[in-house]
Amino acid sequence: MRMFAHMEDSIPFLTLLFFVACGLPADADVGPTPVRGVMLGPRTESDVRLAAEEVTLRLRRDRCEVTAEFSLENEGATKEIEVGFPDAGTVDGPRDSQTLLRDLQVKVDGKAVVPAYRPDPPSQDGQVSFRGWSVFPVRFAQGARTAISVAYWTPPQPVERLALLPTCAVLYVLRTGAAWKGTIGRARVALRLEDGLTRSHLRGLTPAGARETDDGYLWEWTDLEPAEDVQVRFVTRDAGELLAVLSRQVREVKNDAEEVELRCELDECARLCNDHEVVVAQCDWFLAREQALKAPVVPFSVQRKERKWLPWELRKARALAASGSAQAALECAATAIPRLREVLADYDAMLKTNNAGPVQAKYRTHDTMIDWAGARSGLAELEKLMEGR
Repeated sequence: MRMFAHMEDSIPFLTLLFFVACGLPADADVGPTPVRGVMLGPRTESDVRLAAEEVTLRLRRDRCEVTAEFSLENEGATKEIEVGFPDAGTVDGPRDSQTLLRDLQVKVDGKAVVPAYRPDPPSQDGQVSFRGWSVFPVRFAQGARTAISVAYWTPPQPVERLALLPTCAVLYVLRTGAAWKGTIGRARVALRLEDGLTRSHLRGLTPAGARETDDGYLWEWTDLEPAEDVQVRFVTRDAGELLAVLSRQVREVKNDAEEVELRCELDECARLCNDHEVVVAQCDWFLAREQALKAPVVPFSVQRKERKWLPWELRKARALAASGSAQAALECAATAIPRLREVLADYDAMLKTNNAGPVQAKYRTHDTMIDWAGARSGLAELEKLMEGR
């Protein structure tokens, strides 16, 4: 959220804006795209300088609680400005469910004010359109400082619902501070981790330069010319927590199809945690199931959002090798190698005849759901493992 001046029909605006987005990154190294609002600058030069701001972001699993203190200095003539912030949510959603700021409280020089809703024409930036603003008048005396304080909370907005570890992004906009006269004299943004969140839940902090505190991180600047916003990427639970939850759910599940999906997630999560014992146990379960069904069980990867089958013997051999169980890994590799050679022979035959029918009948799945490239690289990997024994 950021305060800044805006001139429209001779009425300046000072706006505050904060956004949260929750969803899945394209991969582990790529962050999600936060919801962004329209950041308007002044159409005429402003005499008001943002002398100081102090912001606290109290990050919880289901919300972010925000308090912000702004000290503004008027270096021009005394004037009354209508101060406001976008508050009505998106044009295509009901106002109550799309309101961005919850339990909003505003004070000017220590006195509580009640903002009035102003239904302005929606602004457009290609991502979010606001239907209106909550506004209140503020008198800026010449040469004096005015203090504005704001407190509210905001819920995460889902970007993508499908995720092994749903990732959220908190964005605090700094760049619009450039709309004020001169630099921001002093800026301080404190991130506090609450509700059981720890540094292990964080997936990225920008800009660089935040220092660790007892309960989170702190950014501090003087004479700031903002060019980058504060963004915090985090997961509401880390892989270890999810592993414990999935392990319990697998033990309690009664539905056969649901158990398959849960075990796919458990297998994938265990790989993220490098819990090789759990990975081996899931491979054994899927191998037994394939033997009973006489057909491959094609797992769904939540991270990659795809279904791809590789022989479970290969997955198991890799887990055993990673765990340091060298002899067990070799024994498993001796079983997996003939299986992989059989799979690749079927692939070569399919290419030679240009007919996928036999492969689909044998594996009871579409040929595109078989990870042929993974099978080839896996075979080379296990052959090298056997050579080095």
